[in-house]
Amino acid sequence: MKSKPKLHQRYYNSEGHIVPSVTTIIGNNLGWNKNILIAWARREASQGNDPDAIKRGAGSSGTLAHSMIEHAIRHEIDYSYTEQADYSNYTHNQIAEATNAFKAWLQFTNDYGPKYLQAEIQLVSNKYNYGGTIDAIAKIKGKLYMLDWKTSNGVYPEMKVQLASYRQLYKENIGGVPKLLLVRFDKGGKGYEVHNVTNISKYWRVFQYCLKLEQLRKEVK
Repeated sequence: MKSKPKLHQRYYNSEGHIVPSVTTIIGNNLGWNKNILIAWARREASQGNDPDAIKRGAGSSGTLAHSMIEHAIRHEIDYSYTEQADYSNYTHNQIAEATNAFKAWLQFTNDYGPKYLQAEIQLVSNKYNYGGTIDAIAKIKGKLYMLDWKTSNGVYPEMKVQLASYRQLYKENIGGVPKLLLVRFDKGGKGYEVHNVTNISKYWRVFQYCLKLEQLRKEVK
């Protein structure tokens, strides 16, 4: 059985109201990486390429890679799970990039030996009114870890802000404070890199400011 690509996820608080996602809040209000993105877009345009098309393609291959990893973890947790990622809406190049990222995930799993406990956990903070989806929870050498998968060309501070917001979701809904690992898988076949995310309190403060800006943005529209 194959799963269809997920539509844009909506999150609801306990009162049934839609709350913004972590990625929306950070995307609307932080923008630390926008200068890099603008410079990249100008460079691609000057070479006759369509930056928007490239971004869409990269996003699609990243989405497929996440789906491949999710289904592999779910099968590892429960061997009766048979659902598979759906490749039908992707190009040959996107499938090749996603496969490279998936192979990097396999290598990470082999090297670090995580015991996966959960995958794609959708949670909502009723205290702060936002939602998000955690990629995976696992135990590594007996310690609890929250894992966030990335297939971007680099690792940026916004990603650590995102992970801090996920930790709050986990703490509020499930309890406990897992260690945080940000793992980037290269879509070009160059393996993976692991980043231990520490000093979480400062990244959480940044996210709280983004939350306030998101609320104010709605008020001044």
